[in-house]
Formats: sequence, C-alpha cells, structure tokens
Amino acid sequence: MVLLNSYFLALRANLGLWQASVAEGIQPAPGGVALHDGLQALARIYREGSEALSLWRARARQRRYLRELSPHLLRDIGISRGEALREARKPCWRG
Repeated sequence: MVLLNSYFLALRANLGLWQASVAEGIQPAPGGVALHDGLQALARIYREGSEALSLWRARARQRRYLRELSPHLLRDIGISRGEALREARKPCWRG
C-alpha cells in the first residue's frame, strides 16, 4: 500500500506539470497526439486510483472502529456483536 501511495505521489507531480501546460493552451506537437492521449489516460488512472485508495482507507478505518464499539453503542445503532464482527472482517476493497 505504501509503495502504491508513493508511486501515485510521484505520478501526481509529473501530471501536474503536464496539466499546467495544457491549461496555458500549449498544444501537443503533431506527432505528440498519442503522447497527449496517453497522459490523459494516466491522469484518469491516477485520479481513479487515488479515489479508490481513499475509499479503501476510509472503509478500513470505519471497520476498525466498528470492531471496537462497546455493546451499549452497538445496541444504539441496532446491530449485534456478530454482525459488527462479520462486517469488520471484510477486506477494505469489498463494499
């Protein structure tokens, strides 16, 4: 997870330079259209990947909190200890 995160941070820095040049109206060279399209695809992959990682971190945190809830609080939200543990055991990538 840490390796992926550092990869995305490095990619974001490079994509930021590319996005700044696009915002300034710099057009790709005639032979650079494929490169331009490739960079757009990388930007989309980065954006979707970072959104997925954020979602997974949030799910992992929520499931950890759910596992640590007291019986009183579990009753308040209307679930049993077994249901809470079953949800907490799910991997972060499963909704």
